[in-house]
Amino acid sequence: MKNFDSIAVQSTIENVKCFGEPTGGIKVTPISGTAPFFYYWSSGQTLQDLSDVQAGNYILYLRDVNNCQKELQYTITSPDLLIASVQTKSSTGQDGEAKAFVSGGIPPYAYSWSTGASTDEIKDLAPGDYQLTVTDENLCERIIQFSIVSTVGVFDDQMNEGIRIFPNPFSDHLEIIFGQYAIHSIVIKDVLGREIGVYRISENVNIWKIQTDQLLPGHYLLEFKWRNGKQKYAEVIKM
Repeated sequence: MKNFDSIAVQSTIENVKCFGEPTGGIKVTPISGTAPFFYYWSSGQTLQDLSDVQAGNYILYLRDVNNCQKELQYTITSPDLLIASVQTKSSTGQDGEAKAFVSGGIPPYAYSWSTGASTDEIKDLAPGDYQLTVTDENLCERIIQFSIVSTVGVFDDQMNEGIRIFPNPFSDHLEIIFGQYAIHSIVIKDVLGREIGVYRISENVNIWKIQTDQLLPGHYLLEFKWRNGKQKYAEVIKM
């Protein structure tokens, strides 16, 4: 009766580098048993090494020429999804700001702004469109495009077309004086740009009062729309 060497292997696992990508793999090297070897993976592959797979559990069914068999179980892991967002502060000229908030992936994170900056926060921004690229240790990327909006100064007639907003910060109401300019509508938006309230302004109305009891404390944008299609923004704060 012949004695056959049992099968033993050395294995190297390549975990997924970026969440959701099929970049995982397993390298297998038999160190005992009798060649040739026959491989069958639970994913359906029949090559010696498993490649280009996502995170998960995998089983290798291994058999040698003497019909000795071995079953091996592996787990390929993945980092969490790289999540990035940008919080902005509007600009009245050159005083806009943007700050990055990042989680997931593999720290540390690298920041590349369209301005050339490489920190997690940039300041002194003019109104306009910008872009941020965040890269983690595994070179996974997230690209965020955002805008710095132009806000009118509450007491600057030239910038705000004669609009007066008070009080600001406010608590239970806002009063807006339009002066001689024909405002078509006022839209209240939160910091994510979601509309909170829309107010249609009748012609010849130059004072408008908005009850704000229902608003949570925080920063909001007032979007003013003129009848000629022109738009302006003002930042207000609910206390």
